[in-house]
Amino acid sequence: MASKRTPALLRIMQIEDKIKEINKDKKYRAIKKNIQTLKIYNISSIIIVSPPENLNRTVKLRRNSETAKSYLARYEKMVLEYDVQLKNLSTEREILQARLFKS
Repeated sequence: MASKRTPALLRIMQIEDKIKEINKDKKYRAIKKNIQTLKIYNISSIIIVSPPENLNRTVKLRRNSETAKSYLARYEKMVLEYDVQLKNLSTEREILQARLFKS
């Protein structure tokens, strides 16, 4: 019985490692941080974010400007790719766990 479970357990561990890798990815974290900066209201009307095409650079923008709205839309498209990957991995992990631990 244990030999049948081993490949599934190994795959679950690989999936969890991949999920951690994605969550720790520098680009993914920068995208999430910039989305948060663009969405969250604070006192300042000027925000500092990175343009989506170059995350190593920063620019100052007015919070409600068209440029800020454009950046937010592009960031949301970029983060969607990561979210789809995370969702697929989580679904696969849940299916494997259900098969493995069904009673």
